Amino acid sequence: MSQDPFQALYEEVEQETGLEIVVKYDLVYFNGHLNQSSSFYNGAPYVVIVVACSFTGSKEVELSHEHDEFVWVTPQKALDMDIKDEDSNAIRSFKAKGIL
Repeated sequence: MSQDPFQALYEEVEQETGLEIVVKYDLVYFNGHLNQSSSFYNGAPYVVIVVACSFTGSKEVELSHEHDEFVWVTPQKALDMDIKDEDSNAIRSFKAKGIL
């Protein structure tokens, strides 16, 4: 990996939303193996990095041309939505640690 993952995060969030953030807490965990039978990487282990962030600048979202809409939700509302297992696990872990 040629770029620091947190630097990549800062850049992506700013490009996609116009928001400037700072990472408050990070949670890194091994989640399993890729299951993409048509992929060269099928069966390869992968790592999930999930972060809790705060804003450092404007809180007004300016979506890039790649997105049509967004919604802010509470952690509990997110758990009620159809989200990836990795995200559900991270929310539960952050809640258990008193971060959310």
